[in-house]
Amino acid sequence: MSVTLRNIAKRAHVATSTVSRVLNADTSVRISEQTKRRVRAVAEELAYKPNLFARGMRVGQLPLIAILVMCRDDTMTTRKALRLNSALLSLGRQVVLIDIADPTTYHEFVDTLLRTRPEAVAIVHAIAGHEQTFQVCEKLMSAGVHVAVVDCWPPLPEHVPADAVTIDREYGAYLAATHVIELGHRHIGLVGHEASYGRREGYERALSKYGIEERYLELMRGPDDVEMTAEFAREAARRLLSKHPQITALLCNCDLSAVAALRGLHDIGLQVPCDVSLVGWDDDPWCQYLPTALTTLTQPCDELAAAGARLLGDRLNAAGGPWRREVLRPRLQVRESTAPPRCSSIAVSVSPR
Repeated sequence: MSVTLRNIAKRAHVATSTVSRVLNADTSVRISEQTKRRVRAVAEELAYKPNLFARGMRVGQLPLIAILVMCRDDTMTTRKALRLNSALLSLGRQVVLIDIADPTTYHEFVDTLLRTRPEAVAIVHAIAGHEQTFQVCEKLMSAGVHVAVVDCWPPLPEHVPADAVTIDREYGAYLAATHVIELGHRHIGLVGHEASYGRREGYERALSKYGIEERYLELMRGPDDVEMTAEFAREAARRLLSKHPQITALLCNCDLSAVAALRGLHDIGLQVPCDVSLVGWDDDPWCQYLPTALTTLTQPCDELAAAGARLLGDRLNAAGGPWRREVLRPRLQVRESTAPPRCSSIAVSVSPR
C-alpha cells in the first residue's frame, strides 16, 4: 500500500495538515524547524511519494504529458513516438500516446484533450502545415499547456508558440545525392512524394553543386500511405529506367520505397548495384539483411526523443526565454546497394563548382 500523509502524521505525532504544509512548502502557517525536520525524516523513512494526480486536481492541472501522433502507418513515425514516450517518462509524469486518425480533426481533439488538463503536449511528425500547427500550439499554450513539436518539416517559424526539434531532411537528401555523385554517377533519379519534405531541395542542391543539369523525378501525389507508396515506387522505378536508361542511381524517400523500386528494377531486368545504385531513407532494421544490403540514411531517433524530452522538461521546470529550435542531421549508412557505375562511358568524373 502507498504511504499517505496520515501515515506520516501518525508516526511523526503531528496533524495531517501539518504534514501537508511541510511537504508542500506552505509558509502560510508558522511551523518550527524541529517539526519540519521530523516530518521530512519520517517521510523519507517511509519512502513517501507524493500523489501528483491529487496535487494536480487541487491546482487544476494533472501531471500528464500527451503525445499526439499524426496518423501515419509507417514504422519510422511509430519508432519516434515510442522512443519519445520512453524519454518523457524520465520527467516523472504519466505519458499517454494518442494517434490522431484524421489530422483535420486536430482542433476538435485538442478541445477534448484540454478537458483532461495535461501539463504538456508533444506533437510528433507535424506535417499538416505550419498554419494548422500554429493554431493548435496557440490553443494549447493559451490554456497553460507547454508544447514541443518533435519532428516536422520545414522547421517551425519563430512565431509558433512551441519549442521544436526536427530532422534536416534536406541535408539528408543532399548527403545521399553527394554520395552517389562522388562514386561517379551523373544520371540520378529521385522517387518520392510531391511534398518531398526537403528531399527534392537537397537533391537539387547537390546536383547543382556538381554542375549536373539532368533531373529525373517521379513524385507521388495524394495520400502518403504505405501501400500506395510501395506500389508507386515500384512503377516509378520501371518508368524512369524504361524512359531514361542512362540513369545509374536512384534515391528514394524511404526504405520501403527503395525495396519496392528494387522490385521494379528487377521487373525490367536491372540489378542493384551492378546496373543501378539504390539509396533508401530511415535505416529500418531489416535493411542490412537484404540480399543486397541497402545504403540508407539513419534518422537519429534516440537524439530526437532526448531533445524533445529535454525541451519539455525545461519548460516544466519553469524555464523561460524564447521558443527554441533544434535541428538534427541524419547519417549516411553505406552498404552494398551503391557502387561506381559499371559502364565506364557513364562514370564521368565530376567536381563541385
